[in-house]
Amino acid sequence: MRWWIAVVLAAAAGAVGLLVGLSVRSSSPASSMAGLGPLQLWEEQLRQQIRQLQISNDEDSSVQHKLLAWAPFVAGLGAIAAVGATLWKQASDLDSARTQLRDEHEKTRVANEQWQVHFLEDQRSSREQEHQESLRRFDANLSMVISNLGSGSETLQVNAAAALAAYLNPRYTSFHGDLLVVLAANLRLQPTPSVARVLRTDLERLLRLMFGNPSAYVGDLPREVDLSRASLQRFDVSAVDFGGVVLDVAFADLSGARLVSANLFRLRGREVRLERAYCSRALLQEARLDGAHCRGVVMHNANLISASMKNADLSRAQFQEALMQEAHLEGANLRGADFNKANLANTYFRGAQFDQRALRSIALGALRWRENANFDDTTKQALEQEALSRGAP
Repeated sequence: MRWWIAVVLAAAAGAVGLLVGLSVRSSSPASSMAGLGPLQLWEEQLRQQIRQLQISNDEDSSVQHKLLAWAPFVAGLGAIAAVGATLWKQASDLDSARTQLRDEHEKTRVANEQWQVHFLEDQRSSREQEHQESLRRFDANLSMVISNLGSGSETLQVNAAAALAAYLNPRYTSFHGDLLVVLAANLRLQPTPSVARVLRTDLERLLRLMFGNPSAYVGDLPREVDLSRASLQRFDVSAVDFGGVVLDVAFADLSGARLVSANLFRLRGREVRLERAYCSRALLQEARLDGAHCRGVVMHNANLISASMKNADLSRAQFQEALMQEAHLEGANLRGADFNKANLANTYFRGAQFDQRALRSIALGALRWRENANFDDTTKQALEQEALSRGAP
């Protein structure tokens, strides 16, 4: 672009020089006409006019005159070119400044991104190291705690059981399966009451943590929780939903336990002790409680459909409003039991022992007992007599 600006400027300079030359030429002084007579003066003026016409004609036909005609245009074009050159230089300088500023910004951005990447990488590395160090400390501390649980000192055992609570938080979900096994194993050893109380508290917290948020344990939840033969007096898992996980409490001691509204589908509890336990509204469908010791158990509104409680001690048990369709109570001790508003459709009572109180609660308050053909004949007759004597429909 610069070459054509130079050409235009050179042409403009030539035009200006041409104008100057012609102006000098045209300004030549005329011959002196002093001392001439009137006739001579008129002739001289006539000659000069003729001369001027000849000069004018010569100039019109000359290249210099043609150039002189273009000189104003060329001079204007040169002025425009000079202004354009000035504007172009300013624009070029501004563009260069912008390019330089943009390059500097880009370099700054790249440098910041590189710093950020390095910083985040350092942070991740630091967190990973801290996590690994935390896991190493966890393993060491947990090993010490487990060792102290097996100590011969009750004080160390209680302290160890209390220390396990520090690991009952979502941060250690990957270890909770192992902790469950450790707690269940120590509760099977029939620990002293003080140790057992702390271990039971830990177990309750762990089960609520695991089954309260099962999505956090995808693939790590056990299919079965084995608490068989464990010491679980006053154990409280009220409202815990075990879902499809089977709880095995066979031969365990759950005296005074609270299982209110718990989902205990297919509970395994052969000969379990559930004396004075609270199981109201619990889902015990298809539970296996054969031979269980359930004296005074409270099962208000519990779901016992298809449950098996053969030969169980259910004396003074409270089955008010319970769903007991297809339940098996063959050979069970039902003395003092209360079946008011319980649904006894096709419930199996062959060989079960009743007293007057239990018979009265069935005859006067139980649902669908008359259509049930699974009573002993003598029991069915006693029920009919009780209903007749009380004027029951």
